[in-house]
Amino acid sequence: MEKFKYKFVNINVKPSLKGYLAEDDYEEVVHLHAKSGWRLHSIFSPTYKPADKKFFYQLIFEKQVVD
Repeated sequence: MEKFKYKFVNINVKPSLKGYLAEDDYEEVVHLHAKSGWRLHSIFSPTYKPADKKFFYQLIFEKQVVD
């Protein structure tokens, strides 16, 4: 049976005149993790709550665990 471990990386997003912009270059984040053996598993976007004034995408990476 294959075993995996997971890593969660938040990419903060801020409002701008052009809409919403990511504070970090998400493509660079994906390439950086791929070099370390991580594979992008999925991207999660939680519901934005104006009262929280926080908005982010969560990149979920996985890596196979070798025993």
